[in-house]
Amino acid sequence: MPRFIPNSSLYGWDAPEAQLKAVKKHCALFTAISAALSVVCGFLPTGVARHNWVGFAGTASLVAAMLMVIAVIRFSTAKSHLDYRTFHSIHWMMDGAPLAHAMLMIVAVIAGLVSCFQNFTGALDILALALFLLAAASSLLTRKVYRSLRTYTVKEDEQ
Repeated sequence: MPRFIPNSSLYGWDAPEAQLKAVKKHCALFTAISAALSVVCGFLPTGVARHNWVGFAGTASLVAAMLMVIAVIRFSTAKSHLDYRTFHSIHWMMDGAPLAHAMLMIVAVIAGLVSCFQNFTGALDILALALFLLAAASSLLTRKVYRSLRTYTVKEDEQ
């Protein structure tokens, strides 16, 4: 049974093929770095990682990191012209998931700083905070690189 598509316009990214491939590659790299750093932060045996708010923000950021991974996979495998629903789901995920991940990592950094002031347990605490900041920066770079692409809409002629 064919799908009903009320909007017959086509959407896509307005860039030469070489630039589009470079953006896809950079987004994948920054997303992989961000997701890997998020996972590493969870395994560090520090007092910061045992703080409730850090644990909450870190766990929630893993969900956002997985959304980033899904978005990058969908973006990397997308065709040049997409229908409204497909394009906007990829576009919103590529724009929103890195921002959500970065914000949650910043919450983890702030909670980690509070934890350090309450009970500093050593140099690993500082390493964990630095990795949180690097993960946030990597997510923001993913978003910045993606947002460097312009989008376009091609209206189909009514018949």
